[in-house]
Amino acid sequence: MIPSHDFLLQPKSDMVICCLGVGENHEKALQIMKPTVEYYGKLHNIDTLFFTESFLTTKLAKKNKIFLLANLLKYYKTVMWMDSDTIIVNPKEDIRKELQSDHVVYMTSYFGRKPLFPNSGVIVAKRDPMTFEILEKVWNFKRKNKRGWWDQQGFLKLLGFKNRLVKILTYNGPTKYTPYIGSLDVKWNSRPNRKDVSENPVIMHHCGIKFWKRIERMEKSYQLFLKNSKDN
Repeated sequence: MIPSHDFLLQPKSDMVICCLGVGENHEKALQIMKPTVEYYGKLHNIDTLFFTESFLTTKLAKKNKIFLLANLLKYYKTVMWMDSDTIIVNPKEDIRKELQSDHVVYMTSYFGRKPLFPNSGVIVAKRDPMTFEILEKVWNFKRKNKRGWWDQQGFLKLLGFKNRLVKILTYNGPTKYTPYIGSLDVKWNSRPNRKDVSENPVIMHHCGIKFWKRIERMEKSYQLFLKNSKDN
């Protein structure tokens, strides 16, 4: 079961964007992306929260994202998670306009795949009993390969995929959870290292490369954010 935590928050809106970076590399990335998220939050009246310490005793830091989503949904109707190596490059568009369907969790799909083959670097969750059930299922997922995906693989298993990273081995869906997990346009999680990008990205995700290269690319993305924020 996902541990419960009292954040003693007094929300100023019904939505929050949360980010966590633990360790030197992730903290450095967090400091680059943080002002872009703060600006976005102020522009669209969305709360923002940033953390640099793990809430969990487990060594698997990625579990914090599921922990935060579940616990912050006690305070907010909508919670958006962003990995520390993501960065907002165009703050103009309001993510809430993308959440009008009956889905309760949203992620982008790799390479525009249908059915949804999600990347969990950006997750948007609505407060709903099914959301908590989905998060519990992912929380309880146990990966066989210590170097493999964890939360992302948990979502893929939930949706009926058997895969080796981005390679699909079999698909046994749709599942019970397929109707509840919706797809966001790739502009909300553009991944240049995978050559899986939008022509007009809102969020860039510099994943899957050495961390010094991520930082370098995030600094370039930050300059794009500065340009686009001046244009708004």
